[in-house]
Amino acid sequence: MASNIKTVGLVGTGVIGLSWSALFLAKGMKISVSDRAPGAEGKLDAYLKENWPTLERIRLTPGASLSNYMFVGASLDDLFGQVDFVQENTPKHLKLKQDVFANMDARTRPDVVIASSSSGLPSS
Repeated sequence: MASNIKTVGLVGTGVIGLSWSALFLAKGMKISVSDRAPGAEGKLDAYLKENWPTLERIRLTPGASLSNYMFVGASLDDLFGQVDFVQENTPKHLKLKQDVFANMDARTRPDVVIASSSSGLPSS
């Protein structure tokens, strides 16, 4: 991970999104997480608390902390201007991803990388 990335916006807390959340936190980054699914905040909290001891055993980056995340609800819209990197993890539905990407692209700074976990969709 590039050292100039200090804040990450995560969209989606499915299995992949939860894992990305833990990795970014373990690397000492601050993360803002959004998901509109009912119970997403509790699922994220439980996952991080359950897996944090394992991350501690395999070594955390200085500054890594469970207190470095914020669940923001259904949307990161108000925070896109503040993040250095965005990780999208929404369900693999093309129209949904297109809409989410259009929104993220319009709201993030030009220098922000928007990454996607979309292994089930061709890049074309």
